[in-house]
Amino acid sequence: MNESSRLLDDQENHRCSYGSNNPQTFISSQTESSDVVYQQVQNKLKNKLKYFLMNPIEKWRTKGKIPWKLGLQVVKIIIITVQLGLFGSDNYKYELQKYNTEVSFRHIFLKDWKAGRDNVVYPPSFGAYAVYTKSEFFDSINFVIDKHSSINLSSVGSFRYDTDNDEISSITLCKIQYQSCEIWSFNSSAVIDTSTEQLCLEILPIYPAGDPRWHTFSIEKFIKEKNFSINFDCLLNVKLNFSLKAIYLKPASISEVPDCYKLHIFINYDNSKHDGQMVVSLDTSAVKRDCHLNVKNNDYKYIYVFRQLLNAIVIIVCVLSLILCVRSLYRAQILRRKIVQCFNRCYGKTLPFEEQVQFIDLWYVMIIINDILIIIGSAIKIELEHKTIEGDQYDNCSIFLGTGNLLVWAGVLRYLGFFKKYNILILTIKRALPNVMRFMLCAILLYSGFCFCGWLVLGPYHIKFQSLSSTSECLFSMMNGDDLFATFAIINTQNSLIWWFSRFYLYLFISLFIYVVISLFISVIMDSYETIKEVYTGEIPKSELQLFINDENISKSL
Repeated sequence: MNESSRLLDDQENHRCSYGSNNPQTFISSQTESSDVVYQQVQNKLKNKLKYFLMNPIEKWRTKGKIPWKLGLQVVKIIIITVQLGLFGSDNYKYELQKYNTEVSFRHIFLKDWKAGRDNVVYPPSFGAYAVYTKSEFFDSINFVIDKHSSINLSSVGSFRYDTDNDEISSITLCKIQYQSCEIWSFNSSAVIDTSTEQLCLEILPIYPAGDPRWHTFSIEKFIKEKNFSINFDCLLNVKLNFSLKAIYLKPASISEVPDCYKLHIFINYDNSKHDGQMVVSLDTSAVKRDCHLNVKNNDYKYIYVFRQLLNAIVIIVCVLSLILCVRSLYRAQILRRKIVQCFNRCYGKTLPFEEQVQFIDLWYVMIIINDILIIIGSAIKIELEHKTIEGDQYDNCSIFLGTGNLLVWAGVLRYLGFFKKYNILILTIKRALPNVMRFMLCAILLYSGFCFCGWLVLGPYHIKFQSLSSTSECLFSMMNGDDLFATFAIINTQNSLIWWFSRFYLYLFISLFIYVVISLFISVIMDSYETIKEVYTGEIPKSELQLFINDENISKSL
């Protein structure tokens, strides 16, 4: 706190130390010099408060003070949007590359994989990709081993074995099963030790890559020779995993260079449900590796420098914005403390909480949050472009930068609020928020009841109600009029009781939430909107702080 502020506190404490609650009584009973000092203290405090409540444009017109924070936010919006556009393009390319690689591996290693399974459609046009017999299970593994033995020769991609001299690599087969289990079908009895164990067998290459003898390789015979039996009654899961190297040669561009990865492929056979089918899935994970490149076109280096420079500028601007906003919040709290002391000591009254909240500018809080998010996201982006962290960090970076950019653009509403004709949206939301939150709490309780009921009763018979999250998504979509007939039509049951219950349940939910809840929700918003319109057209009630600034009688307002 500076010297003038301490002097102001001393003068104010001296003025209010006599315990008088009525300023007029104090003025009439003190000397003229004390009255002048008091008036100066009050005027300084009122001027500070009046200046604090001004927006940046009004401050600029009043004192000619350049609105640095406003200018900095405008610059920040521009450079962050440019940064986000560049990163969005990179993120899309990386995720598309990762997705296409997984699609390629599914077509290569999964027997009879159909192209229609690559696209996510709703409802699905195919059932689960699974094996249903022991022979299908062993044939599927044999197919994987056969394709793996010639991947460097048959694939159109730049996939190679993760070994020296490009020699064929091994495949690891792991099984997870119960420790022991015995089943007697004649009397439907079983003895099972539910503790699990994992056993692995490494399938070492017995032939060179591309050898025709791999076509007749039998995994069933191989595991028998290794005393590695598979008891399907005890079996929970089988996993094949192996690694490949890949070099992604990018399209001809001055900003693209090849990337090198080590790819881990996992093929999983899930038998945990013991329902007669083993669902097969393929997943990959990528680890970035150093590339030894000799690229003739070195223009990409200038693009790299530009991107890193842009990231550095974004971080510097966000740090400056963060410092300015934190400083403003700190100064506002100092002023709030002075005003509260003045009301307590000079008027014997407490400044209402809702008016003390005005000294916490939530716009500044939002700016501080988006600055922190963007700084973290930009730091991750620097590492990604420098290729010092894994590509999977693209997801984390996109969350930080995307959320930060959302809050930056939402902050533009603050500047529109300087104009009364554009301020009605902000004021309506601010006015309606408490009522909306209370209304939403009641609606959420009722909505949760419908979610649990639908998931419990319809989950086994309806694809949209198979999990609690999908049930909630289905009901929320129905609230907005999405796919209503299909929700009624695709229930899969011959049980008439469940069928009639589903009709009653869906009709009740649609009638209650579409015709009642949503209508009431809109009416809450409209009520706040009408109130704001009346305030604009009529006399605006003055707050305690406004009465204090205008030298009006505060006691009449309490």
